[in-house]
Amino acid sequence: FFFTWLWLRERSAGMFPSVIGGMTMACGGYLLSQMNHLGVACAYAWFPFALWGIEQANAQRAWRPLWKVSIASAFCLFAGYPPTWVAFCVVMGTYAMALSWRRRLVPWVIAAGLLSGAIAAVQLLPAYEASAFKTPEETYGSEARFGNRLYTALLLPNYFNQNRTHDTDAVEASEVDYLYLGL
Repeated sequence: FFFTWLWLRERSAGMFPSVIGGMTMACGGYLLSQMNHLGVACAYAWFPFALWGIEQANAQRAWRPLWKVSIASAFCLFAGYPPTWVAFCVVMGTYAMALSWRRRLVPWVIAAGLLSGAIAAVQLLPAYEASAFKTPEETYGSEARFGNRLYTALLLPNYFNQNRTHDTDAVEASEVDYLYLGL
């Protein structure tokens, strides 16, 4: 609510539209439908903060307010659901292209997004160190069973049969091959 209120207060002259917009963002159908997906809900909260920074940069014709985009992008990535971060990047780029100062604003928004990658990198080393303590389990397609084939299959569709219920490579008639056209 608060970030949306700040962003919309920058765009409008009245208090009422800002309050209604903030309430719509905070209590709208999308956020309430995603409450069981904590990563989506936490990432979604940073969208208006970045939009506020882009709006200020456009109004001031300066790059300094784009620190908000870097921080919001990093926290959106920290929320733990990367597809929402990809949506965040698309929304920020589209919003920057829609504003009047787009020729200078779009490259700066991209630079702010790249800077957020450096900010978000602080989580890589602790995550790498913590991965040494994990216990491999057969039930969820552990590395002990699939090795690097599991990660390859997330990049290449139908690379191998991802049937995790038994060890055979035969595909039964009722099974459908896994098709994931991801990153």
